[in-house]
Amino acid sequence: MRDKRAEILIIGAGAAGSMAALAAIEQGAHVTMLSRDHPYRATTATRHSGIAAALDLHGEGDSPALHAQETIVGGDFLADQSMVARMTDAAPAIAGLMQRMGIVFDRTAEGGISLLAGTGFSKARTLRAGVTTGQEVARVLAGQLLRARHEERLAWYSGWELLSLLKDESGLVRGVVAANRRSLEVRLFSGDAVVLAAGGFAGLFADSSAPLDADGAALATCFQQGAHLSNPEFVQVHPFTILTRGKRRPVPEYLLAEGTRVFCWREGRPWYVLEERCAPLGARVPHDVALRALREAAREVGDERATIALDCSALDPMDLEQWLGSPQPEVVSDEEVVSAEAPLGVEPAIVRTLGGLTVDADHATTLSGLFAAGDCTAAYHGACALPANEILAALQGGLVAGRSAAAYADRSGAGLGDIPQSVRDAALAREEDRHAQIYAREGDENIRGIRRDLHEAMRDAFQEGIDDAALVKTEERLEILRQRLDHAALADTAHWANPELFAARHLEAAFDLARATIAAARARQESRGVFFKPAHPKRDDANWLVTTKVSLANGQVQLDHSERIDTSIIEPTVRTYEGR
Repeated sequence: MRDKRAEILIIGAGAAGSMAALAAIEQGAHVTMLSRDHPYRATTATRHSGIAAALDLHGEGDSPALHAQETIVGGDFLADQSMVARMTDAAPAIAGLMQRMGIVFDRTAEGGISLLAGTGFSKARTLRAGVTTGQEVARVLAGQLLRARHEERLAWYSGWELLSLLKDESGLVRGVVAANRRSLEVRLFSGDAVVLAAGGFAGLFADSSAPLDADGAALATCFQQGAHLSNPEFVQVHPFTILTRGKRRPVPEYLLAEGTRVFCWREGRPWYVLEERCAPLGARVPHDVALRALREAAREVGDERATIALDCSALDPMDLEQWLGSPQPEVVSDEEVVSAEAPLGVEPAIVRTLGGLTVDADHATTLSGLFAAGDCTAAYHGACALPANEILAALQGGLVAGRSAAAYADRSGAGLGDIPQSVRDAALAREEDRHAQIYAREGDENIRGIRRDLHEAMRDAFQEGIDDAALVKTEERLEILRQRLDHAALADTAHWANPELFAARHLEAAFDLARATIAAARARQESRGVFFKPAHPKRDDANWLVTTKVSLANGQVQLDHSERIDTSIIEPTVRTYEGR
C-alpha cells in the first residue's frame, strides 16, 4: 500500500469522465481532469433519450436480466455479455444515484416515476427528465465536480487538448502531454493511471449529428501509441433525423414512444411500414432493423429515395415544440416550425460509433496504466446501441474505470518521480517540435478543405451500406488526402488561441483511425446490426461472431479476429422484431 494519495488523470468531462473522476475520488484518490470544454458542451448533453433501468414499478415482470437480454439481442449478439449483465444489474442503483444528485425525473399524475418503453425494449424502463435528460446529467455531475474541487480533491483544467500519452521506459502509461487551447502552452501532467473518456468518432463522418470536433482525436492518439481498437467498423445510422442549420438532429425516442408513427407514401396514401412489419414495437425497433425495413419498402414502391415522414398527430403539440426548441450544442432549430398535425420529413444520418478502445471487465485497455470509458470504448452496445442505454453505459463505464484506475494506482505505487527527467523532457520537446513543424509547413492546400473531403469520404463509405470495392476506392482516396496534408500550410499562424493548429493535429490522427475503420469493414464478410454489407446480407455466427481487434505495427494496420464472443448468458438466435 502507498503512503500518499494516488493521482488519477481523467481525459474528458462528459458523463463517463465525470463519473470516473467521482468514483476515483470516492476511493481516496486525487483527480486531475483535463477537458476540451465545459461538461455542458459534452456529447452527453445532446442525448435526450433517457436512462434505462429495470425498476419494475408496476409489476410488469421487468428485471435486470430481461434488460440485459434485450440489450444483447438489440446489439445483435456482439456485445460483451458479462459486461452488459453487470451494467443492467447496476442500472437501478445508477438511476437512484442520479436522482439523489438532483435530477428530477418525469412523474405520473399520481406522483410516481414515469417510465417509457424505449427503443428495443418490451417493458417500460426508461426514465427521462423532460426533453433535456442529457443536460440534466451533465448539470448534476458538474455540481459534484465543483464540490470536489472546492474540497481540493479535484484539479480541473478546462480548455486543454490531449497531445500524447507519457510512457516510461517499460511502456507503462504514467501521464499525458497536453496543450492549452488558448495560450498553446505545452505541459506534462503526471498520474499513476490515466482514464480516457474523450468520446467516440462520429464527427469523422460528414453530415453526422455529432459535433465537428467529436472526431476521435484523443482515441486515435492512444491507438497510434499502441492501444488496440475493437470493432471500429460498426457505425450507427439513425433512421429518423431532421436538418437544423446544417446539422442533423435525431428524433428522440420518447416522441416515438408517445405515439409518433412512421410512414412512406404508397399509391398516394401513407403506408405505416414499421407497424406492419415490425410489430409490436413498430418505430421502436433497433435503428438497424427500422432502417432496413424502410429501405426495403422504398424499393418496393419503386423509389429508393422515397420520403420517410413522421405522423405526429397523436402527440401533444407542446411535446413537439419543446423538442424542436430545446437547447442543444451545435443545433438551434428556429427555422423548423412543425405543427403536431403535419407530417415531419426525416432522413437517416450517422449518429455514433460503436467501436473504440479495447477494454476488459475493469475497463483497462491494452496499455498498462491506461483505462477508458464511454463512447471511446467498445463494450456494452455490440452491433447496435439502444438509445436509453447510451447514458447508462457511460455512467457505468465511468464508475468501473474510475474505481479500477484507483485500485491499480494503489497496487502499483507508480509515480512520476520514478521517470527519468530525460524522458519527461523528451516528451515535451517532441510535442513542441511537432507544433513547430506544423507552423513551418508550406503549400497551397487547405486543412479545412482536406478535413471536409475526408469526412465526406467516410460518410459515403458507411451511410448507405458497405461495399468492398467502394472501400478500396476510399482507401485510395484517403492516401491522396494524406499526401495533400503534407502541403497544407496553416491559414492562421498566430501563437495564441489558434484552432487551426489543433485542426491540423486532429487531421493527422484521423487518418490512422479512418484507415483502421476501413480495413476492419473490408475484412468483415457478413451483415450484423448496423453493419450492412449487401454482398453478404445475412449474419454469419459460425465465422463472424468475433471481435475485430485492430492494432498499428510500424504504421501498418493489423487485424485479429481470433477472439470469439462469449455467449454463456444468451446463445445467438434470430432477432424476432419483424412481424411478418
